[in-house]
Amino acid sequence: MTAQEENWELMTVLGFPWQDCAKIKGQDRTFLLQKAVEIKEQVMQQQQAEAEMEAKAFQERMTQPEQQAGQQLIGGDGGNPTRDERGLETPAAMQLPGNL
Repeated sequence: MTAQEENWELMTVLGFPWQDCAKIKGQDRTFLLQKAVEIKEQVMQQQQAEAEMEAKAFQERMTQPEQQAGQQLIGGDGGNPTRDERGLETPAAMQLPGNL
């Protein structure tokens, strides 16, 4: 890696100002560049884990409607809603003038 590429790593990963990157020498530079590599690896692992979680959540959302549709078909009543599901057994519906 060239000095310019190392400076870019120090600036983008660790947030050093560009003009200060060239001033860092010796063991300090080696140490900071190693830390930049470690941070980049951690960020990449975190992004991969987040992408996997998002993919899993998406897959679960996509299979839920299929499962619900299958349960409705198994119901035996052709998917007709019950009186309760239609809201006919709610306290508000029972107090309507037509239900007295």
